[in-house]
Amino acid sequence: MAERDEAIARLNQALFGIVRQYDRFRAAFARREGVSVTELRAMSRIVDERTITPKQLAASLDLTTGAVTSLVDRLVEGGRVVRVPHPTDRRSLQLTPTEAGEALMQRVVDDFEGVLRRGTVQIDDEGVNLFGELLEGLVTRARAMPVE
Repeated sequence: MAERDEAIARLNQALFGIVRQYDRFRAAFARREGVSVTELRAMSRIVDERTITPKQLAASLDLTTGAVTSLVDRLVEGGRVVRVPHPTDRRSLQLTPTEAGEALMQRVVDDFEGVLRRGTVQIDDEGVNLFGELLEGLVTRARAMPVE
């Protein structure tokens, strides 16, 4: 069991390292694009969901609704998001990405894919595929776990 514990500890450190490096690359990307990292996080959620209420966005980003209002104002002013009426709740609205917002997030994906290409240049295709399958499995299982 000690060997597995050591392997899990190494995996944990490696995953933390990947997250830290992803954050570093994301921050550099945000600076180049003239947006904040929080705006990128918000755009990621909005693009993934296609439509989301400001309240849902606030909860997913762990921000106050007031902070999200300012954040959304910047995204709307930047042409990345539009506010649309909620289809069933006339007191609410939804946020929808614009083409510019979707293009921004595609550039994020493309940018990080380039990082992965450079970072895996010495790994053969089989190794890259195996690593991808392992990470996909971890993500799937992690999504199913309760968060407390």
